[in-house]
Amino acid sequence: IGKGGAILKKFEETYNVIIETPNKELGGQVLVIGTWEATEEAKKAIVDRAKTISEELDLKEAVITTLIYDRAAMARELEEELAVKIDLVKAKNLCKITGHATQLGEAKERILALDCIAKTVEVDLATIPAIIGKGGDNLKRISSENRVHLEVQREAGAVTITGERHNVVAAAEVVLSMFEE
Repeated sequence: IGKGGAILKKFEETYNVIIETPNKELGGQVLVIGTWEATEEAKKAIVDRAKTISEELDLKEAVITTLIYDRAAMARELEEELAVKIDLVKAKNLCKITGHATQLGEAKERILALDCIAKTVEVDLATIPAIIGKGGDNLKRISSENRVHLEVQREAGAVTITGERHNVVAAAEVVLSMFEE
């Protein structure tokens, strides 16, 4: 049905039908009203949607952090591209994917194939303000340009960079090059 009936409303618009939701007398069935052709297409779509499944994945912390980075941009991209729902629970390093079996399999495969790492770069304590920048501007720039999450440990004189391996390597080079300036 979807949140607030959103999925059924979309089916109604797409197939130009009226869909009445389940009630106890019908035993959980839905009633599709419209032309014969439209109702047949809508029924096929509803049955296909009913094949939606969920799977939970235990992931490395670096993968979860990467998926959550930038308001879950990567997770949202996968959701839009593959028509799945991705729920992330950072505290448990858990990823729940919900969708049609085919799309779910593709999303799972792509998430498990992510080569994510967390790399800690030791920096001179005096360079930390320059790395952060005014109002965090440098951190934001490095983070967005390289699609990584940066965490500064001021007391330790270190920056932990988390993301896909090739992006982490590039961001680490940027951070280390700030020493040379």
